Amino acid sequence: MRKLFVCLLLWGGLLFAPVGAKAAEPLRLGLPRSMDATVVYMAEHEGYFRDEGVDVRITFNAHSRISNDAVIAGHADASGTTDGPLTYLSFNADHPLRVVAQTGSAPETTLVARKDEGITTEADIRGKRIGYLPGTGSYLFLERLLEKLGLQMGDIQPVVLQPSAMPLTLQGKSIDAFVMWEPWADQAAKALGDNAVQFRCPDAHVYKVLLVVADGFAKKHPDKIAAVLRALLKAEVWVKDHPDETIRVMSQLLSLDEAVIRKHWKDYDFTVGLDDSILTTMREDARYVIRDDPNFAGKAIPDFSRYIEPKFLREVAPERVTLP
Repeated sequence: MRKLFVCLLLWGGLLFAPVGAKAAEPLRLGLPRSMDATVVYMAEHEGYFRDEGVDVRITFNAHSRISNDAVIAGHADASGTTDGPLTYLSFNADHPLRVVAQTGSAPETTLVARKDEGITTEADIRGKRIGYLPGTGSYLFLERLLEKLGLQMGDIQPVVLQPSAMPLTLQGKSIDAFVMWEPWADQAAKALGDNAVQFRCPDAHVYKVLLVVADGFAKKHPDKIAAVLRALLKAEVWVKDHPDETIRVMSQLLSLDEAVIRKHWKDYDFTVGLDDSILTTMREDARYVIRDDPNFAGKAIPDFSRYIEPKFLREVAPERVTLP
């Protein structure tokens, strides 16, 4: 009898549901499959988006340039990205991406090289074949590293590669080294064994991890943006209070050994906020792009402040916004 009553209630609810009623519109979010995704992914993993009443549908991509392109094309509403790809996009004044929060920072990008090609120090990359990915933190790390060493792009043989191709290309000796973040650096190091050498250079580049949304979506759904930000603030606390569990979850997501994440855990910052350091970093990025990318030669440094929208985070947690 009880089962019959429940079925009648459900049937009645369907019968008298408003004609044309639709489920709440989800927020489609693209994330890179890297440690950059930590705070956002843990918000999903711990159910904080659901608790805040927002339906977030996550798609993982090889890197954030792909996620950004999906937003621009209308296939996604938001993207987890970093300062590098956004700097490139901002030379195009018409792009719709708006930064609503920084979700951390990291000096994660790594130079992985073959010892048998004579690379035992950072300076040994002069004249070598170096794999990198343009338009990302890979390129901007390489530029900063070269500057630190007193070198320029003309002093190496740059080779454009996708992240997934880098470990195999290095193993096959078609390049001597590459610049990339995890898990690709660890994959290459494992494949080469004792012949691998790695350099993380936090004094060269610490990139900003950003959450960007389509301007039109943000204007249409400010409640969803606020809900996402509240969830991220909860996730930040959870990540900082539960490092072991976070490392375990991210290790499984990335197929990356827990020991690798644990080794560099103290280098990551998982603080949600908005401050001037984002603008400073992007202006530095732009200087390298204008100097060494012929597609941007002679261009002016964009006004990056026009692509940052602090009002959503200011409404949710005003103390986290220190922009003017």
